[in-house]
Amino acid sequence: MDFISDNNDFNKLEKLYYHLKSQRQDYDFQLPSMASHAEDYSNDSTRLQNYARQVVGARMLMLTAFGIMNTQRLLQEYLTGVKDTSPFPLLHSTRAQLELLAVVFDVSLIIKDNAGTHSDRLVERITTVDESLIKSTFGTRNEILKGAMKSERFSKLRENKEKDIEILEAKNILTRLTKLSKSEIYKDCLLDYERLSEYCHPNYGMNMLHIVRSNISEKLLCFSLTSSEPFKMAFTTSISTMLKAATLTNQILNSLDWPFGEPIKSFN
Repeated sequence: MDFISDNNDFNKLEKLYYHLKSQRQDYDFQLPSMASHAEDYSNDSTRLQNYARQVVGARMLMLTAFGIMNTQRLLQEYLTGVKDTSPFPLLHSTRAQLELLAVVFDVSLIIKDNAGTHSDRLVERITTVDESLIKSTFGTRNEILKGAMKSERFSKLRENKEKDIEILEAKNILTRLTKLSKSEIYKDCLLDYERLSEYCHPNYGMNMLHIVRSNISEKLLCFSLTSSEPFKMAFTTSISTMLKAATLTNQILNSLDWPFGEPIKSFN
């Protein structure tokens, strides 16, 4: 498949995957609570500042680890699809990577907008960052899972609050993508996402992907699982988007600064 080996974006994508694969692959980590305690420490500045460094810092490490590991997994899925000349792994992994980028970008802005150890709105700013990180890590729209979460106690310090449950409601991905589209780094992300979604749902895009010219007659079309055309279409549709989304995700995560001071090492 010369059209792949000669593709500069694909060569960069492979290079990024093997770079990530060469990095640390396992972490031992004690998960922080799924509830924010920033407001609980609002009257104790020493505990509040320690919480902001340690717990919020730990949540940032989780965001970074999950984001980079998920990027590596999605790149692996993409490359497996290329190896198998299968179109759907390319389309699905690219769409998922674009969603991941939108989450990481959104949270990174919240962190930057609320960073600083100055006293002005300190509790509010720590709470905003803390809750955003909880939502991005543990948020879900699965009703069964949310129901199970309600029966669990999130905190060793207090009973669950209604707000704790609300924070675990995943933020709509289109809201995050819209925010990304208004930035300078990826203005066309919504258009790319819509195009990929068309191929990932059982409708026109997914169905038409299987239609190629017939070898029997010019008057006929062929529904084909053997033609290479669907794979070429998927590759052409996804490669630049996958490279851009994966690269930006990795860059953003590796450029995050501690918003409230560097924590003591949380990963082993």
